Amino acid sequence: MCSVFSKLKLKIHGLFYSNKIAKFESQKKQIEDELRLGEKKFFKREISQEAFQLLNSENQRKLIEINAEIALLNAKMKLEKLKPQESMKFTGKRKDKFYELLNEKDALMHSFNEAKKKFFTRKIDEKTYKEILNSNQKKLVRLESRIDSVYIEQAREIIVKAEKKISMNESKKERIKTREISDDLMLQIRKGEFD
Repeated sequence: MCSVFSKLKLKIHGLFYSNKIAKFESQKKQIEDELRLGEKKFFKREISQEAFQLLNSENQRKLIEINAEIALLNAKMKLEKLKPQESMKFTGKRKDKFYELLNEKDALMHSFNEAKKKFFTRKIDEKTYKEILNSNQKKLVRLESRIDSVYIEQAREIIVKAEKKISMNESKKERIKTREISDDLMLQIRKGEFD
């Protein structure tokens, strides 16, 4: 029953993510068409160079964001398909939060790489590239600090469990020692060796 439910849940999530990806792909195609049309008009001298550069930089920025969202959704889809045994030793909500943060980081890194490619191929200007880079760097710093806090929470939990285990082992050792001492005393009393 549980496996049927989990399979159904996977299919529903897969459809959900697929629909979102399809929407982003259609937006991406629309923006690419707009870019081609703007380029045509620029080469026919129907729009000025400034207008073309503004249109190009805005659309390239949108494309980078859309590609990052698509990468994030693909990562989430892959995460849904992972078996619980393959996941890390995080617990419940913390595991979900951790993977969500990692997926966001991957999407940001994808955005960085996409912006870098577009800058080096001169599809976006330096100003747009720096704006994208600065905004993504701020987001990346926040994400990395949140990821670190999840690691710290997990580490604290592990330390507390280890301390409990150590204290339990120590109390067991003490009980064993006292039991051995009491057994020795009882043996001595029985033998009459105890004064």
